[in-house]
Amino acid sequence: LARPGAGWGAGCVRRQAPGAGSGGRGQDPRARAGVGAQDAGGRDLGGSVAAVGLRERAQIGRVLTAEDPKRYPKATVARLLGVSRQALYHRPAVEAVEGGVVLRGPWPDRRPALSDALVIEAHILDVCRDRPRFGTRRVTAMLRRRLGGSGAARGVVNRKRVRRVMREHGLLVPQRRIPRGEHAGRIETSRSDEVWATDLTKIATREGWLWLVGVIDCHDRDLIGHRYGVSADTTLCLGALGDAVWERFPDRLDALRAAGVQLSHDWGSQFTSRRYGDELRALGVCSRPTMIGSPEQNGIIERFFGSLKDEEVWTTEYDTRAEAIEAIDAWIGDYRTERPHQALNYLTPAEYRAAARTGSTCATQAA
Repeated sequence: LARPGAGWGAGCVRRQAPGAGSGGRGQDPRARAGVGAQDAGGRDLGGSVAAVGLRERAQIGRVLTAEDPKRYPKATVARLLGVSRQALYHRPAVEAVEGGVVLRGPWPDRRPALSDALVIEAHILDVCRDRPRFGTRRVTAMLRRRLGGSGAARGVVNRKRVRRVMREHGLLVPQRRIPRGEHAGRIETSRSDEVWATDLTKIATREGWLWLVGVIDCHDRDLIGHRYGVSADTTLCLGALGDAVWERFPDRLDALRAAGVQLSHDWGSQFTSRRYGDELRALGVCSRPTMIGSPEQNGIIERFFGSLKDEEVWTTEYDTRAEAIEAIDAWIGDYRTERPHQALNYLTPAEYRAAARTGSTCATQAA
């Protein structure tokens, strides 16, 4: 490009008048060869400029105006190259280079940085490292929570990408295909504190067995009471029930009776004992025993214990009961406040309870 005002020299672009050139007197060139390349104002461009793409012309213009703004004013350069003046101010936020590295920041003072794809992959691997027993659904949900859960995050982080990254790094969790027969044991609820479920399980330590009894709300999946013990007796089960009552109805037994809570349990001797039954009647809680040989009717608490063992107990060897209690308490805290649940529309129990209190659509959709 020649310096503006210095005349037309070699390599300059000059716009021909209509009809100029041999064989075209009095005839619009566009009528002979169709509409040619035009600039932002609809004007025809010369052949040398028209052969270059719009993006390349804009890049050339940015280089020229950045090197010598006084010699190459943006208005003149934009007119000669057939681009808008705004294009000469445009600075791409990200420019890809080899190796998954990009150049970010205001041009020309850019700095190397990881590409979005590598950043997402690093987040996926970080979630898998923290939660090695999570499948693709829950890893995707955790990743969206980290990125804010916005629509943009949902577009960037999808389950197919998560599955591909986990497969490439050998992180896919084997799935057990268990044939399941027909049963009518699904617990249907419409609100929290409608049906609770309780059960016992035991954890192995080098010091001996550790018993754990839990009480869970079948609607919001929150573990509202649990106790540890060396033996599985009725006192241990009543302690977990008392914790649940205190968690949901502190000093309000009248509200507990008005709520009409039902307690689902199996036919273990602790839950069918006279002492346990008397306590339920005193609290106004209705006993709801499952059918004999039908653990699926108490499936929510069974699933809770299954997740606990799959994600924590079976991946760790405990030397003492105290060590096991500390680790399990940490897992339960994470379960209540950080771990998303598919049945709750990938909310945590704490988030679901908060959404239900405010009447959020998230809680309605999960229910």
